[in-house]
Amino acid sequence: MPESPAAQDPIKRRLTLSHMLIMPSELACAGNRGGTFLQAMEQSPHWTDFALSREEVGQPGSTFTYCAGNMQVVSAVLTRSLGEPAADYAQSELFGPLGITH
Repeated sequence: MPESPAAQDPIKRRLTLSHMLIMPSELACAGNRGGTFLQAMEQSPHWTDFALSREEVGQPGSTFTYCAGNMQVVSAVLTRSLGEPAADYAQSELFGPLGITH
């Protein structure tokens, strides 16, 4: 899998899973042109690259700001690390054992 262009950005290289999970990633995740960030991401062919291509508005870890793209990045990291879709892993290891079917 090719490396994301964001990997070349020194600030983005400092992002951690913790930043993504607890939301101080400092990525600009506001909508534009009357739409939301999530709507724009869904129109993108590669959601993870779309999320990581956002401008930084500060240093990672500085301020809590909700960003819908953060969870997409976490999902991509899990998928790459596990070798299977994060949703499949969550179903077999979390939702299934808890009896969650829908």
